[in-house]
Amino acid sequence: MKTINIQLIDGTLQGLIKCTIPNVWTGVAYKFPCSRFLEFNDKNELKRSGCYLLMGEDDEGSTSVYIGKANKNKDGESVIKRIGAHNDNDKLNNVKEVIFITNDSSEELDSAETSWLENRLYNVAEDAQNCDFVVNKLEPHSGNLGESDKANLEPFFEGCKIVIKILGYPIFDKIDETAKLTLTLPNSRGGQGRAAHGVRTGSRFTILKDSYVCTEFTLSCPQGIIELRKNHSKDIGSDGLVKENIKLRTANQAAQFCWYASANRDLWKLANGKSED
Repeated sequence: MKTINIQLIDGTLQGLIKCTIPNVWTGVAYKFPCSRFLEFNDKNELKRSGCYLLMGEDDEGSTSVYIGKANKNKDGESVIKRIGAHNDNDKLNNVKEVIFITNDSSEELDSAETSWLENRLYNVAEDAQNCDFVVNKLEPHSGNLGESDKANLEPFFEGCKIVIKILGYPIFDKIDETAKLTLTLPNSRGGQGRAAHGVRTGSRFTILKDSYVCTEFTLSCPQGIIELRKNHSKDIGSDGLVKENIKLRTANQAAQFCWYASANRDLWKLANGKSED
């Protein structure tokens, strides 16, 4: 059994949050609102070498992550300075929160270790496809660690995945298609009695590739769903075939998206034909 400690450094959920796994993980993670990053410029714990994740979400609910590193040097580079350097990047306009990960020891992570960790975080997030966009333009360089050093850092990386999920972002969890739910479409409006398939991914819901959705909306269809379908028009064929996984906020929203009408999550059925509790 693991004990996970979460501390509200400023006494509020909207401030600096610290997360550790005592006696198991040698790292420490901090989370704070990106809009307040300059307020934490004097925090010594944020001046160490480590990796950071800029977590974003736009008005349509699409999620994004940028993964970077900050190496402490004679010029005092810190994660706060790195965030400031990203301010002119339009792709990061929707960043809501920052997660910074470093080690909890007297020895700083060196540049080779932060490079390897940055690369590992990036590749596993890309492979999991549990975030709509990994914003990095290129794969980060993996550094020059030897194989034994990589093996020694692997437990540190596994701890990173745990605390990032605990802090609200399960971006490294692969979609488990064995737990999929099925929604049967109506015989009208292009549905032809076909089906959509979806799975819960963390707090969100994903409509799976090769599902079908209705191609015509009803007068009762919420305007937000009509706009959402327009935004995902490239992901849906003229016959209603879903070409790529589509991540939405909730099962209720996904049901409306598939039916192109007012609907609720009870339309999603388990393999035994029953709705989820």
